[in-house]
Amino acid sequence: MKIRLATTASKNLRAEVVQTAADADPIDWSVLNEFRFMRQPGQVSLRDRLISLYLETSRPLVEELSLAVQALDALQVGKSAHALKSSSANVGALPLAQMLGTLEALARQNELQRIAALKPQIDAEYRRVSVALQADATC
Repeated sequence: MKIRLATTASKNLRAEVVQTAADADPIDWSVLNEFRFMRQPGQVSLRDRLISLYLETSRPLVEELSLAVQALDALQVGKSAHALKSSSANVGALPLAQMLGTLEALARQNELQRIAALKPQIDAEYRRVSVALQADATC
């Protein structure tokens, strides 16, 4: 999935979500694998701790984002999208992070209709990310 940002003649930000590989992996595992061997003897690897922390903390961020979209609160949408974007990038959920970056930019432009249109796609991608990370955690 790619997101293209374009500026129209009126300088409004326009986001287009382009489906490029619906069955592409939602996680760039090379990001997480950098942390695989960072561990103290007898402890869980940093990679596994990052996955666990993401799964624990991302759900409340998604819920905050949903509430902000429902409340038409562009400022809170931007804040929530930014926080979730950063944590998603840290676990290699790069397509999701890219979508959240677009949402953050739309929030700065107060593009509430476009925010509402993009939110279901973000929810779907977040579910794919969560499933992939949970499956990896059980291996």
